Amino acid sequence: MKIVQMWLLASTLVAFVGQRNHIYGGWDADIDNFPFVTGIRANGSESENFCGGTLIAPQYALTAARCLEWYLYDVHVFLRSRLI
Repeated sequence: MKIVQMWLLASTLVAFVGQRNHIYGGWDADIDNFPFVTGIRANGSESENFCGGTLIAPQYALTAARCLEWYLYDVHVFLRSRLI
């Protein structure tokens, strides 16, 4: 039993330490290459997007329904931001 517990602890630590905040094999994208990508933030948040979207018309962005489940009228949509 102790071996299993130690193995689970070690696996958790390795997974936690090994996490990265980018996509495997990805690269930093230039804003000019993806001008249609949006970031969606809760009103008052200066730096944390909770969802993304795609600009589909000058005044409309398309995103997943789950993104707006709780924030229907209290969100900001950002374009051309390095924080997306």
